[in-house]
Amino acid sequence: MLQLDDISATPTRRYFRPVRGKPCTFSWRATRYCTGYRDLDTRTSVPCPHKAEVTGKSDLCWSCDQRTGFNPSFYNVERLSLSPQQQRYNMSKHVVYLAGFSPDTAKVGITSEGRTLGRLREQGARRAVVVAHTSDAYEARAHEEAIHQWLYLPETIRSARKLALLSERFDLAAVSGLLETLRERAQRELELPPLGQPILCFNADYLGDNVIEPPLVDLTEVSPPMISGVGVGLVGDILIMRESDRQLALSLKTVIGCAVEILEHVRPNVARPAQQMGFSF
Repeated sequence: MLQLDDISATPTRRYFRPVRGKPCTFSWRATRYCTGYRDLDTRTSVPCPHKAEVTGKSDLCWSCDQRTGFNPSFYNVERLSLSPQQQRYNMSKHVVYLAGFSPDTAKVGITSEGRTLGRLREQGARRAVVVAHTSDAYEARAHEEAIHQWLYLPETIRSARKLALLSERFDLAAVSGLLETLRERAQRELELPPLGQPILCFNADYLGDNVIEPPLVDLTEVSPPMISGVGVGLVGDILIMRESDRQLALSLKTVIGCAVEILEHVRPNVARPAQQMGFSF
């Protein structure tokens, strides 16, 4: 489902819109608004109370950023320099996971134990497995860094790469085999006991009974951003829709916080490349 904020309501109304099987047209404007703050104690997200416009790379206004108080590079700073809420969050139980996207593409990551499934779905993992449970974020980070160095696994995979992989035929067994091998190696190198947990599959969560039919037509660079059709699914931040005999895809990462117009019908998609914008100083 898509998470949307109705900022015309007072207070802002947050709701979720189903994607699969729904004919609709999404178009976005350049104006971006704060996506709200996250309460690290309750693990809940809240719409921005100020309905603030934002610019630059941040999705949050200053107020919501301070209220969230999360530093993703917490391991590079003194613990006491972190916000009190992140200090508490970091001392909660965490997991180390491996996420698979194709037979030759996987990453290592960490998350709080209670957010494991949500975090993996956010990233669009096709299959995933937990390799370690830890007492806090610092122990998890030490394992993550070791796996990154020993197994040469990336800690991040760009959305553009994930979209490109969706346009390839997905071999479920091959991805499972890759994760099994990586899990065994990681647990052996870290001298961790086998957990015996199954490899997770998220295809049904993303697509229901639908299937991805490569090659996908990538509309991420279309200007202005628009995608129209019948919803196929949402894989992480990648929206997939069907228009007649082809499937279209658009990375929502490029339009997070942007004002969106939603029509309850299908319009023709025009794959027009974005114009390059230059600046003079």
